[in-house]
Amino acid sequence: MRSEKGVSPLIAAVLLIVISVTIAGLVFSWLNQFTTGAQRKVENRTGEAVNCAGASIRIKEVYLQNGSNGTARVVVENSGYVNNLTIAGAQVFNKTGHNFSANNTPLTFNRGEIVTLLFTGVSAQQCANYSKIFVATQCGGINDESEETPIGC
Repeated sequence: MRSEKGVSPLIAAVLLIVISVTIAGLVFSWLNQFTTGAQRKVENRTGEAVNCAGASIRIKEVYLQNGSNGTARVVVENSGYVNNLTIAGAQVFNKTGHNFSANNTPLTFNRGEIVTLLFTGVSAQQCANYSKIFVATQCGGINDESEETPIGC
């Protein structure tokens, strides 16, 4: 009499089904988390793009006090249709290659409002050394640049 040891066909079938269901559950769980995360990213970017669609700013005036430790004030208007628009940064550039950042950014303002950006330590010995001002918002592509001669020059 021959003694064979092994798994009966019934137990083998049950084990295959259990392993298949477990793997399918793991794959489904991972796929669900992956697609939910991707969907959230797309929703956030879409919401931001829609909110920024009507955004616009305008540099109204630039005031410059000359000197090696001069100051500059830049008056910016929210000329678009977006409330809570944030000025993420602003830079004054001189013709010697230096740039100076605004002291009071980030700065949030509503449509129609006018705010003043302050710069200290601006090295512009004379008005001829002034190059330009650049103001950027949190909305990509919504910025303004002015190369006009500042008031006070």
